[in-house]
Amino acid sequence: MDPWQILRGRWSIRQRAYANMLDSEVERFRAGMGETILATSRMDVVRHYIDTADRRALERLCETAADEFGVPNAQVNVITADEQITLAHVGMPGTCPREDGWCHNVVALGEAIAISDSAHHRMVSDHQKAGEIISYMGAPIVAEGQTIGVFCIFADSARVWTEAECVRLRELARLASEARH
Repeated sequence: MDPWQILRGRWSIRQRAYANMLDSEVERFRAGMGETILATSRMDVVRHYIDTADRRALERLCETAADEFGVPNAQVNVITADEQITLAHVGMPGTCPREDGWCHNVVALGEAIAISDSAHHRMVSDHQKAGEIISYMGAPIVAEGQTIGVFCIFADSARVWTEAECVRLRELARLASEARH
């Protein structure tokens, strides 16, 4: 469990359930994430966002996040059925198969996720990038009522995220949702 969530004492029902799952239950949950990500209306909104996103504004938001949080990596990603598509980034570029990234977890939950140390976080500890990405925080990007992507920041060292940082990242995600031509 992440410290800012412990201090808040307000994990969502889904987050609490996910944290307490057995390994077999985790696999069933991951398999079911496709329903959220594959919804036809959601995919229409994703395509429209990709077509209308102001990439320069998104790059500036990523630069702002990297500076404010003191992290080497910031990304704006949209999640399709098969891919995590990076529309803007600072540091590590991120377009990859959906399952190779972590952002699809944020889309499936529909809320922010903060990971202080990936080696000790049940959601990602067995992921191939757990040794490469140690701390991660992602906030959902919502457009037209659909969670279409994630504004995320991450680093290669452990970090305790504060509630204030989570609030700020949610604000940047909201700004990213509005950054359109």
